[in-house]
This record gives sequence, structure tokens and C-alpha cells, in this order.
Amino acid sequence: MVNLEMLAAAQHEIWSRWMRWMFAQGYFRRTSPKSPGDWVMPEGKAERWMRQMNTEYADLSEEERESDRKVVREHMPQFPTACEEIRREILMSAADRAKARGGIIWESMLREMAEETDVQD
Repeated sequence: MVNLEMLAAAQHEIWSRWMRWMFAQGYFRRTSPKSPGDWVMPEGKAERWMRQMNTEYADLSEEERESDRKVVREHMPQFPTACEEIRREILMSAADRAKARGGIIWESMLREMAEETDVQD
């Protein structure tokens, strides 16, 4: 599952960049010397982000959708390879199950499909 890990790593990078940016928008209010304290988010940003997280993508403004597209474009080169590897793994797993059940024709067909290298758009 190498390429599943690639997609998971991309997702983590997206999330961690967002968290670094988000934390830079607020501040920590210390509650004790041994803890970082409470993080305080500016009210306007909290309202906007709550609205965005409760809004379907299609209902976001064009500017908000473009912001999401920008993040996807940055990670797009990883998608075809990862998706192709995941497709192969699924087909090979299905072929193994078919073989175990005595489905020789299904096994052969699934293995042939798994070996196709064209990435579908």
C-alpha cells in the first residue's frame, strides 16, 4: 500500500500546513506555567470557518473553491500513481479471492486488469 501511504502523507501535509496557518491567526492565553494554555481564535475567523466547514463545496464562494483547488493542484502529481497502485492492489486481492474459490477464469481476468498500466482520468 505504498501509494495509499503517499495519499495519506499528502493529506497530512495539507492538514499540518492548515493547522500551522490557523494557529498563526490566533494566540495562546497561558493558564499555568506548565501548559501552553488556551488557544484563542479571533471571532470573525471562527464564524467564517464554522460557516465554511458546514457548507458543501458546491455552495462555497468562487474564491473559497479556488482556494481548495489550489491545494489540490499542489498535490495532483501524486494522485494518478497512487490511484493506479490502489486499483492494482484491489484487483490482485480480488484475484486471490477468486483463486481461493476455484474461479480460474475470474482470477486470470482480474490479474490481467491489474497489469494494465494506463491511468484513467
